[in-house]
Amino acid sequence: MLKMQNGKGSKGRRLPFPLGFKLMPSSIMGAIFLVLWSEVAKGHLDKIDKTLLLAFRSMKNSDLLVGPGWLPQVVRNVSFLGDSIFLIFVILAVSGFLIAKRAYLNAFLLSALSMGGFWIISLSKDFFGRPRPSIVEYLSVPNSASFPSGHAANSTIVYILIAVALFKIVPGKYARVCLLSGAFILAALIGISRIALGVHWPSDVLGGWIFGLGWCCLWFLKDSIPDSPTAFSRYSSKQAR
Repeated sequence: MLKMQNGKGSKGRRLPFPLGFKLMPSSIMGAIFLVLWSEVAKGHLDKIDKTLLLAFRSMKNSDLLVGPGWLPQVVRNVSFLGDSIFLIFVILAVSGFLIAKRAYLNAFLLSALSMGGFWIISLSKDFFGRPRPSIVEYLSVPNSASFPSGHAANSTIVYILIAVALFKIVPGKYARVCLLSGAFILAALIGISRIALGVHWPSDVLGGWIFGLGWCCLWFLKDSIPDSPTAFSRYSSKQAR
């Protein structure tokens, strides 16, 4: 009888997923990020960076963006969607919506991970201290070091985390796929816009995307955090058994 009870208990109990495995995606992306910076620091990507940067400019005049006259303003508008001030307002709006839906943990993680990512990116720029491109005229005004791209990293973090936070709230499989796809596409366009504006090397943007994706993977730790006092008490009692 005792064996049957033990069998039922062990069968019904869900084994916790090791914390190390949850951190693995972020760790892998972090390692790739550092390898990328190593290649940038050694100058191994200089030729590729220059070629890709100039591909956005007119062959006759590298100060002009390829395309119609209205394109630079469109690119600036896309770039603005990755501005840190704008993203903070987006975070506040979505967090408020999540709180209204009683998704308190999602609201907290969205705000905490986003703001933490902003802070680390700012420190990283000062630490790496890579100069901005000087081979083309800027079509926007930069105000910090070049690597990694803050717009690329921050937009990746915010828009993908928003999609993940809203994933179970948005009804319908098609709508959820569109939500995630839209987040990735928007982050990609914002990163590309920074190259087109001449304010970042392509490797800066790639570094921002890699960092942003790695930071987003910290969301996997959510299951390790109790989202309410009741949940916390249940979690504590299970650990005590």
